[in-house]
Amino acid sequence: MTDKKALIETRFSQDQLRRIERLVSLGSIISGVVHELNNPNTLVMLNAPNLKDMLQAAIGELEQNGIDGINGCGVGEFKAEAKVLADDLVAGSEKIKNIVKGLKNYACDEKAVESEEFSVNDCVTSAVNLAWNKLKNKSDKFSMDLDADLPNISGHSGSLEQVVLALLINACDAMCDRRKSITVSSAYDKAGKRAIIRVKDQGCGMDGKALKMAGNLLYTTKSDSGAIGLGLYVAKDIVKSMGGVIEIESVPGEGTTVAVKLPVE
Repeated sequence: MTDKKALIETRFSQDQLRRIERLVSLGSIISGVVHELNNPNTLVMLNAPNLKDMLQAAIGELEQNGIDGINGCGVGEFKAEAKVLADDLVAGSEKIKNIVKGLKNYACDEKAVESEEFSVNDCVTSAVNLAWNKLKNKSDKFSMDLDADLPNISGHSGSLEQVVLALLINACDAMCDRRKSITVSSAYDKAGKRAIIRVKDQGCGMDGKALKMAGNLLYTTKSDSGAIGLGLYVAKDIVKSMGGVIEIESVPGEGTTVAVKLPVE
């Protein structure tokens, strides 16, 4: 029985190592993809405002020359529709820019970047942008409540973004009913001089055993979906290196709240 158990554990570890290798390879691929996305999007961002100005100038010429419409569309209607389309184009390219920026920060080697002051709220927003597709598919009631007066903290912004992203993904994976909510918030504990990020979900929750094991290396309740038990473990390690702590509260059938508490100097 002992030999059989050891064999199973060895195969399990090998599977996990292969998954980790795939993740490392994926990280390298993402860095290249981010670069390739950034170049054409820069052209869109530069040209979209010019296109908007040209459309407005053309519409002005139509109005001055007394032309009532184009292909059955009145000039007034055409003007309004053109403005909406141009604004959507500018907003869309700006969103791509923010996602690319988030991916670049996420992929950046923190050892190669000096510690700096950065905005916690910007990290949270960037992580939400990266997780948005998963969030919108898992909950119809996602919300953010960020404290505008939250001071900056010191460290590596990409690392904190990685923490928040891991917590958001865990929250999504815990959801069984998209009518339930996921909330991410930030707050400033003035008395304790701490920045606090909370990710709260109304998902399946954890029992006492799972809660006790949460964050242990290679522990996961989602092995069937390919999880390898690194997300929360790495998140705890990052937060610890920044002088902070992660606290978890969970009730089976009701949901989980994870609080990241970081010092503000």
